[in-house]
Amino acid sequence: MKSLLVRTGRGGCWSGFLREQNIPGVTADRYVGRHELVLHPETENRPTEALSETELIQNLVRSVLPKVQRAVKTGGGFQSFVRALAADVEAARTREVEDGLLVLRD
Repeated sequence: MKSLLVRTGRGGCWSGFLREQNIPGVTADRYVGRHELVLHPETENRPTEALSETELIQNLVRSVLPKVQRAVKTGGGFQSFVRALAADVEAARTREVEDGLLVLRD
């Protein structure tokens, strides 16, 4: 929002917006800074090979999760998604059980 409203000089609308919303400028700047960290977390400059398998998996889950949440609306749908995923992953050892799917350790 700030990037849309801020302009140099008196043509800017940021301070007017803050006044209308009754938000102190310092507080707004702090909120904007926190939000930018959420959108663009500071990442270390290191090649993908330097990431651990756990970090790679977490990154993959973060990137895929929004699409999964839009497509899967029920617990049964989620179970179907996990079954389909496990069936297509050769390294996954799974077993169907009465209440769902059991993922076995190596």
